[in-house]
Amino acid sequence: METHEKHKHESPKNLKIAVLTVSTTRNEETDLSGPMLKDVIEENGHSVAGYAVVPDLKKEIAQTVKKFIDEGAEAVIVNGGTGIAPADVTIETLEPDFSKKIPAFGQLFINLSYDEIGTACINSRATAGIIDRKPVYCIPGSPAACMLAAEKLIMPDIGHTVMHARGG
Repeated sequence: METHEKHKHESPKNLKIAVLTVSTTRNEETDLSGPMLKDVIEENGHSVAGYAVVPDLKKEIAQTVKKFIDEGAEAVIVNGGTGIAPADVTIETLEPDFSKKIPAFGQLFINLSYDEIGTACINSRATAGIIDRKPVYCIPGSPAACMLAAEKLIMPDIGHTVMHARGG
């Protein structure tokens, strides 16, 4: 068995994953992407460790991610606030806290999203990194982008990523 296959086989299978939607125009009643991500998490055998919708404000984004991690989330998926509009501050807020960046995540997202979403992907700054030994994924807030990132990139390897982030 190849090393990466062995690691995937040995990685945790039932994780606690939190979802944060960053938006000044949506709330829990109108958010489409957060509930969709929660469904994908549960369909893949994991549990939802927390869910919130916060506005594009650095303090609220940072506090909510910290709260999720402090309360036991083993990974966090943040959707929204990753574009190039002046109000989009998710990346600027969380990237300074990354002890490690995962640049391949953003590159793969762009490659996949071009084929499935089109040229709008040029404005995406999707990224991922490690905060307090937990993977934090920052993805666009559109439902199509969330599904693409969750189903094609995050869920297939999240156990492996969590295992390595923990130091295993």
